[in-house]
Amino acid sequence: MKKTPWGRMDMHTNEFYFFPKFSLNFLPHAEDGMFIENDLEVSFKFDPYKKKWTLRGIWDHDGRVHVNEETLKGITTQGLFRINCAIDYIFDSGEKDNV
Repeated sequence: MKKTPWGRMDMHTNEFYFFPKFSLNFLPHAEDGMFIENDLEVSFKFDPYKKKWTLRGIWDHDGRVHVNEETLKGITTQGLFRINCAIDYIFDSGEKDNV
């Protein structure tokens, strides 16, 4: 598992984990409309057949969390951005180590 400023990437299982950040303009809400106060952890996994990253789940300290559609879109967008940044970070730092 490689830690990056963007999240944790497991290159063997093709999984990515991160803690999403939210602004005061965009607060996370559960499916029932209640504000989510706990820190969340998000998991993505790369699907080699579809050749894309898919969201596997969202958790807090109590277990799985179901979020509303707007929060889901924000988390998914943030996750895909973070995955790209983490991959760039891993491969850029690897190239620097080999020089």
